[in-house]
Amino acid sequence: MINESSRLLPAHTFFIAIANSNSLLNPRYLINQSGGLITVPGHLLSYRLGMTFKRMAKTNGFARGVVEAIGVEQRVRGDSGIKIFRDQTVIRFTQGRTGPGDSGSVWLNNSNDRLNNYAAAVHFAGSTDGTRSVSFPIERAMRTYGTLVAIPAGAGRYKAGVAKGKAPKNNYAYVRPMTRKQLALSPVIKSNAE
Repeated sequence: MINESSRLLPAHTFFIAIANSNSLLNPRYLINQSGGLITVPGHLLSYRLGMTFKRMAKTNGFARGVVEAIGVEQRVRGDSGIKIFRDQTVIRFTQGRTGPGDSGSVWLNNSNDRLNNYAAAVHFAGSTDGTRSVSFPIERAMRTYGTLVAIPAGAGRYKAGVAKGKAPKNNYAYVRPMTRKQLALSPVIKSNAE
């Protein structure tokens, strides 16, 4: 039951900032408090329960976590009441925590395989005790906006990263891709905010 202070958002609601000039880009990822930078080679099309992730956030710094749940309906309390987000991912912190100011930080795959350091999910809310991240699969925003990760190509130029890690067919331990119908329900609204 949704009360009057709640607002049901479309199943796939994303907010993303896209630079209006390449001079604003530095497509490297801060990976530790001492300023170490890495290049993110691309993003994951899907990920599974139990995968381990890492991220660097503005307020709480470096953290690691494990995918605890996918396909979650999450209620998030904000200034304008309670909003309900569907088909979200819950990541349980194994190192570090989250708090205000960490929204927008990107979870990277933390593995020893060919998909290490690929962008996986975007943090947008956390549990009140800071032990869990509510995130959405980055593939959904990338597909909605038709974007890819930017990779430095030298002399102020950039090339497109790759998308890898497709979910095995009928394996529901993995995040499912958006259907064409869901994609059509995710309107793109552009703002010229400075």
